Parts: sequence; structure tokens; C-alpha cells
Amino acid sequence: MGIYDKLSKLEKPKPDQLVKEKKKPTEILAKKKVSKKQSNIVSNITILQFSDDEIEQLRDPAYMPHTFRLTRKNLEWIKDTAYQLSKEVKRGKVSQADILRIAIKLFEDILATNKADLIKILEKIK
Repeated sequence: MGIYDKLSKLEKPKPDQLVKEKKKPTEILAKKKVSKKQSNIVSNITILQFSDDEIEQLRDPAYMPHTFRLTRKNLEWIKDTAYQLSKEVKRGKVSQADILRIAIKLFEDILATNKADLIKILEKIK
């Protein structure tokens, strides 16, 4: 008796056992549209925080070197994020300085709008 004979004698699953619950194409499309719409909204909110003048200031090259004291976790995050974004951005390379300059600009905006909350956070970490 060969392997084929042994396999053919094994109990075959019934067709109704093989059929998995299939989602309707409209359900799948609806989920994709919702998630895409949410990501677009988040992207638009983030982009709208910067005016054209602020974007131009961020485009200016940074020539002044400075050393920051960061935790190992923060440093690794900045390096990894710059690398990942460089792979995704179609124009040039994203540097660690780009990330820090954007973070500084966002911090300036938060300082201007939510200074009291920011002071509370700073007091908690000191």
C-alpha cells in the first residue's frame, strides 16, 4: 500500500467545513475608505498647522551646529524616524535636524497657544 492509497483513505473534510466566512466586498471597501479618510484628515490637520512662510523658514538650511543631550531612547527614535522617512519621502533625505526643527516649530506653536498646560508639564518633569 503506497502513500497515495493511505492519503486517499483519510477522511476528507466536507465542503461546508472548508468554506470560511467571506466578507462582502462592500464591507471591505467601506473599511478601507474610512481608514484612508481618517489618515487624510490627520495629515491635513498637521500640514495646515504651518503657513507658507513657516514652510519656507524650515526649508532654509541650518548651519549652526549644536549638541543636544537626549536619552538613548530619544536618540534611537530620531535616527530610526529619519531613516524611515527618508525611504518614504520622494524628495531628498530627511535628516535628524529636519525632525528637530519641525519639533521646535511645533513647540513654539504650543507655547503660544497652551502656555499654562505646557508649564504644568514642565513642572511635573522637573
